[in-house]
Amino acid sequence: MNKTKNSYFHNSHASYNFPWGDLYFYENFIISEISEGSVIGESQFMEAMNLTNDYFGVEKPYGLISNKVNSYSINLPELIPIARKFGNLRLNAVVLYSGIGYENFEIEKRLLKFKGEVFFNLDQAIDWITKELQV
Repeated sequence: MNKTKNSYFHNSHASYNFPWGDLYFYENFIISEISEGSVIGESQFMEAMNLTNDYFGVEKPYGLISNKVNSYSINLPELIPIARKFGNLRLNAVVLYSGIGYENFEIEKRLLKFKGEVFFNLDQAIDWITKELQV
């Protein structure tokens, strides 16, 4: 399910469009949709980090939902050194629309040390993030 088929995207508090993807900000979480074929490295991480820290500040806990409607790559060696700068990112939900990507997510979760889960629809990911942040 992509952004045009889900009402959540129309209710975002703020949205940002980049050549590498789109970010949608809500009260306690962000939904990202990365563009097909993008390679996400340090410069993209820094763009996202700056927006996130401006939006949530450095003290408010929040979650990230990666809505993987496209195939893309993450440059983990570039992300690992700067991952701690993502303020209070507490949760990472990944929405997959096929089994492809599950193993990559498990590696990312282990290396980046975020609490994370895989879901197969956006509603489940939003419910999980919302409940976990209330605890």
